[in-house]
Amino acid sequence: MWIDTPAAQLLALLIVGHLLGDFLLQGAAMARLKGRRVRVLAAHGGRVALAQLLLAWPFVDLRLVLGVLLLALLHSLVDRGRIAIQRRALLTAYRAARSTPKATRRPGDRCSHRSRATAACAPARLRLFFAEQALHLLLLCGLWQLWLRSAGHPPAAVWPVAATTLRTYTAAALVVGGYIVNGAAAVVVVRGILARFADLWEPSDDAAGRASRVSRNAMGRVIGVLERQIVYTLILLGQWGALGLVLAAKSVARYPEMKQRHFADYYLIGTLASLSVALASGVVVALALGRLKLPG
Repeated sequence: MWIDTPAAQLLALLIVGHLLGDFLLQGAAMARLKGRRVRVLAAHGGRVALAQLLLAWPFVDLRLVLGVLLLALLHSLVDRGRIAIQRRALLTAYRAARSTPKATRRPGDRCSHRSRATAACAPARLRLFFAEQALHLLLLCGLWQLWLRSAGHPPAAVWPVAATTLRTYTAAALVVGGYIVNGAAAVVVVRGILARFADLWEPSDDAAGRASRVSRNAMGRVIGVLERQIVYTLILLGQWGALGLVLAAKSVARYPEMKQRHFADYYLIGTLASLSVALASGVVVALALGRLKLPG
């Protein structure tokens, strides 16, 4: 099991704390306002730090508290930079969409300028998301390395906790972290991928079309989250054969709409993106727990 040592346990708990603070404890309003108001951005960084300290409580001492507070400051700065770059990309795409002559648009293209701009910069937004998360994790690993070097002795829990209890606690936290990845984090990834292909399956841009799109997207997100959570659970249990039942049930429910080629392409892209996240997170967590059971 990868989490047998205290050093690995601390790293795992800090990562899960990051996932908890950055996705589960960040609501839609905070995500929208943190680029406009410094106090909201600071509150977000504080939530991430609090989640990390609460989860890593067996290792909490003054050194770790100061390190996590520094990490929260850097986290906020990274978020601020990503938001600024993303805004410039969206503004550039919006100006390009407005300057596109109507004669060059495809037949049936009734999307608004904003919709076309969002679709155009979707790849850049997704790359920014991955770059931001990679930088967060890189900074977190740097803090972890500093903590290990400053210890001056083999790392150990500060508070008296039995080794088996700490190992079980860390394993449970990792499993929960996987569910967070397949919830809020995966929604960002799948939505970013599908935004690039929004013109494959979009109702008209009138009031009825917008209402239909909002309702359909909300239901699709819920279905996708449930699908990923089930697939993730099945991988942890080693039940690879049951994955086919999940895909079959979803395909049967969508069978009438699959006759439309554009919807079929859109559905396939979303399903494969969603399953890729569930499979990757399930394999990583199962490997960390030493419970990966391959089919065969």
